Amino acid sequence: MIFALWLVLLTWQSSSKAAGKGDESQPGARKTCPDTCHKYGTCNEELGRCDCPRGWKGPDCSQAPAEPNDACRQYAFKADEDCVDGVPLNLCLNNCNGLGKCRGGWCHCDKGYWGADCSLSWGEGGRPALLAGQGYVPRAKKPLIYVYELPPKYNIYFNMRRNDRPLMFMFWQRLLSSGARTADPEAADYFLVPMSQRGPGDSLLLVDALEYIRSHWPWWDRLQGHRHIIIQTGDTGRAEMARGPIATTANATFITHWGLTEDYEFSGWRASHRPLQDIVVPIYIGAMHQRTGGLQESPLHPLHKAKAVKKKDIQLLFAGRICGGREAPNTTSVPNCRPINKGYSQGVRQLVHQLHWNRTGFSVKMHNPHYFEELQRTRFCLAPTGGGHGHRQILVAFSGCVPLLISDYVLQPFEPEL
Repeated sequence: MIFALWLVLLTWQSSSKAAGKGDESQPGARKTCPDTCHKYGTCNEELGRCDCPRGWKGPDCSQAPAEPNDACRQYAFKADEDCVDGVPLNLCLNNCNGLGKCRGGWCHCDKGYWGADCSLSWGEGGRPALLAGQGYVPRAKKPLIYVYELPPKYNIYFNMRRNDRPLMFMFWQRLLSSGARTADPEAADYFLVPMSQRGPGDSLLLVDALEYIRSHWPWWDRLQGHRHIIIQTGDTGRAEMARGPIATTANATFITHWGLTEDYEFSGWRASHRPLQDIVVPIYIGAMHQRTGGLQESPLHPLHKAKAVKKKDIQLLFAGRICGGREAPNTTSVPNCRPINKGYSQGVRQLVHQLHWNRTGFSVKMHNPHYFEELQRTRFCLAPTGGGHGHRQILVAFSGCVPLLISDYVLQPFEPEL
C-alpha cells in the first residue's frame, strides 16, 4: 500500500509544485529549553519546546499531575491504568530508535535528540538531521515528505490500543524512517500533519493543531494548505468532519478509505472524495482483521496452500448486516427491510438479499456459522458499502474470492490514478 501511495503522490508532484514554495526560509537557530527539561521531558531544540509525559506540565515538565488517573482518562485509558510509567500499554514509534526510553507510548529522548521517535538532532549547517550516525539518507526519488513535530497532546498521548483504525499511526511509523522523510522543509514535496482523524470532535482538535502549525512554521500559510497530507479514517471520510474544519482544510490532500465523489441523496451522503487531490487507500489489515476475516485460514496463505479447495461451488457469498440495524430482513414481503434506514449501503444489501436469499448457489444472510469454510468455496463475494466505506473488498480478496463491487460514485483504493 505504501508503494502505491508513493506512485500516486509522484504523479501529482510536478503539478502540485505550481502552488509554489515562496521565499526560501533560513535555517532556524538552535533553541534551548530550561536546564531541567531533560530530567522529565524532551527538549525540541528546533522550537525550544519541552515535551512532557502525559499529565506532566510546566516549562520544564516538572509539575506532576495531581490526579494521574484523570490525565490518563483524558486520552482513553482506563481509570486504573498508569499511562506514564506503568505496563507498556502502547509501543513507542520505532522503539524510540534506541535513542530514548519508551514511557507508555511516549519517547523520553536522550539529551540532544527529539521528535516523536527521537530521530531528530542538530546537524551540520545549522539544520536538524535525521537519525544522525545511523546512515539515514533521504532517497533521491521523489516525493519527499516533511513531518510536523506536534506537541504530543495531538497524537502520541492517545491510547493507540483503543484505536480500531490505526492507519495514521502505521503510516506515520513507516514514513519516519522510510527514506521518503526529509528534515528539510524546503526540499519537501508534501507535509504530513500527524494526527488521527475520524469523527467531528477529532476535526476540531485538528483546527487547533493547524493554528499551532501556523504559529511555528510558515508552510501552511505559504502554500495555503496545499501539499499538506491529513489522514481521515471515518466511515464517510472528509464528510465526517465538522463543517468549519472542512472549509479550513479545503486545499489539503486527504488520505481516506472512502471515495464518494458526488452527493448521494438516497443515502444522505455528502460528496467527500476529490479526484486528483485526495487518495483512497485500503483498510489496514491488522491482527484483529486477520482473525475475524479468516485470513489465517485463507487458501492463499503459504501454510494452507496444499489444502486449498479446488472446487468453487458457491457463486455468491455475503454475511453481515442487511437492513442497517440489528433486525433480520423479512423473507416473505417486499420491501424486506423497514424504511427507517433505506439508504444503508445505497440499498444494495437489501436488494441482493431480496432477490437472491433463497437462490441455489447463493449464500446471502446475516449470520453464517460456516462463513470461513464457504469463503474458500466461493467464486464471488459481495463487497458493498455499509454506513460508509466497506472492508470486505480487501478481506475477501486476501481469501481468494473475487470481490463483487456495487456502489455508485464510490472510487476504490488508488482510483483513478492506478
